[in-house]
Amino acid sequence: MKIKPTPLREVQSCIVYELSSIYPQHEAQSISFLLLEHLLNYTKSEILLNNQEEISSKTLQQIDAMVEKLKTHQPLQYVIGEAFFYEHNFKVDKGVLIPRPETEELVMWLSKHISEYDTIWDIGTGSGCIPISLASQIPKATYFASDISTKALNIAKINSQELKTDILFLQHNILKDPPPQIKASVIISNPPYVTLSEKMRMDKNVLNYEPETALFVPDENPLLFYRAIVQNTMKNRSESGTNYFFEINEQFGAEMINLLKEHNFSAIELRKDIHGKDRMIKGLAR
Repeated sequence: MKIKPTPLREVQSCIVYELSSIYPQHEAQSISFLLLEHLLNYTKSEILLNNQEEISSKTLQQIDAMVEKLKTHQPLQYVIGEAFFYEHNFKVDKGVLIPRPETEELVMWLSKHISEYDTIWDIGTGSGCIPISLASQIPKATYFASDISTKALNIAKINSQELKTDILFLQHNILKDPPPQIKASVIISNPPYVTLSEKMRMDKNVLNYEPETALFVPDENPLLFYRAIVQNTMKNRSESGTNYFFEINEQFGAEMINLLKEHNFSAIELRKDIHGKDRMIKGLAR
């Protein structure tokens, strides 16, 4: 897309035209607004109100480069380097999973069950979106966040600093490493839960760019991470009991209930997301 300095309205039309070859019209339109909001620091309303504004050559070059990346199915969030999640912009790149709306629902649920006296541990934190969002609301609680990936932890630390939250990050492999010295009253995880058989149905922008280690589990062991978390955090439970909150694969709600029952969890609650799919589960371990 090579265009001369021209009114914003025409620039947006060019973006939509270029992206319509790989995205539905409505999605291309939505992406154009998000791209322009990021580059111009405008709201959607301001874009519409200022649609005759002349766009500089420098900005047009940036738009050209970003549109070319988008045409290769790169996710918009990686192209602009950030994702909006639960009222905040989080830095993201290919080292972390892009935060999903379903996870926002998990945070909303969590926020109703956490107090300033809790010690909270997020396992597999990625961009840090879960503990950072919670710490923004309940700053006096104590927060730990772990991940196997050095890249993810570096991004999460930047997000925590920029959003002024106090979180202790640690590198930890829940499948192999001994448990850290944390007595948690709340343990949270949104671990890999997409089975390999589901992979063929996923979009290119996910398959080609998002980290596989944050997404997929073997078909023959879909609860791999949940089982490891439940079994390997026995020593991390507080004396009064620990509440576990998980985001889950919609196919395995019943299996997750059985897993928690097998380990003597009580107060088990399976919750659906906004689309009516089994997406979250909580339980109390003593």
